[in-house]
Amino acid sequence: MNTEKKINTFTPNNNENQIAIIGKQFDIKGDLNGVGAVIISGKIEGNISATQVVIERGAKVLGDIACTQIDISGHVRGQIDATDVVIREKASIEGDLSYSTIAMESGSVVSGKLKQVPLKPSSAIANAPANPQQQALQSQGLIRVAFPVDLSRKLQIHESRMSAHLSLEDGSAAPAWISLNQDKLGLTVGSLELKQLQEKSQKLAMRLHVGSQYFDFSLPVTR
Repeated sequence: MNTEKKINTFTPNNNENQIAIIGKQFDIKGDLNGVGAVIISGKIEGNISATQVVIERGAKVLGDIACTQIDISGHVRGQIDATDVVIREKASIEGDLSYSTIAMESGSVVSGKLKQVPLKPSSAIANAPANPQQQALQSQGLIRVAFPVDLSRKLQIHESRMSAHLSLEDGSAAPAWISLNQDKLGLTVGSLELKQLQEKSQKLAMRLHVGSQYFDFSLPVTR
């Protein structure tokens, strides 16, 4: 299956840009729960619940995973329940996989059932603790989305981050239903407009301007 290899945006709460890194020399036994991104280079024996999970080549997860986005280059033995899934070359999965969108590179192996489920705008925040601000956003038809992990890393150390602004990739103004969060590390978007893009399998080419640099990304990334 040849599909686009990027992963979708996701919708955590105010701690969306917290990143936990499990190094190659770590062997963890126990469940891992939180809101934010988890990058795994070592081994975890236990279940994982997070916003975004990245399993690097050589890493192992023995347990179930529930998240919004998952990018797998290593080995997983357990069930996976995610909205957006990317399975890289030489990755292997032993267990059933539930997804809304999926991208698989040649050379990956999945030993289990694949089940596609309809995308639910609220499902991306199912694992995030409810809070008044989040509930207020939902009542207004808005949701939070965060940038991909690699872009978040660059922005966190960028000296000009707080002056960042958005446009479309062609330089025209960004739609009114898309705005940068106060910390400039994510977006607040209209849930209805985002859902319409998903249903039509369309994407919006966006550009984030930071000082003299710019970063391109798509909202949302689809198959």
